[in-house]
Amino acid sequence: MPCGRPNWQRRYAAVRELLAEEAGLTELQTDVTVHGMDVGNWLAKQRKPATWQALVEGQRERLEQLGIAAPTSEPEAPAKPSTVGVSASSGALRPSRGTRHVGARRPSPDTT
Repeated sequence: MPCGRPNWQRRYAAVRELLAEEAGLTELQTDVTVHGMDVGNWLAKQRKPATWQALVEGQRERLEQLGIAAPTSEPEAPAKPSTVGVSASSGALRPSRGTRHVGARRPSPDTT
């Protein structure tokens, strides 16, 4: 009997298909898409403890059959990178040309 919503089922099937093609693979990058579905982000979300607990038992079992283990806890925050020997004036900390800052707003066109 199918478990979960149709969207969950479609993404699960896409992940299952991808992992079957790549024998032994259980990790996906977050930007991986299959048939236009962002399965990388979907799988990352399924591995979060709160999401994992919200899954019904059949969904957890299916993920575990693919080699996707239950999360043990929230991942630790990454350590801040060392800035020893790097100066902001060297350009190493500046975004490259054409890079937009997240949350940056574009100026609205003048409509007058």
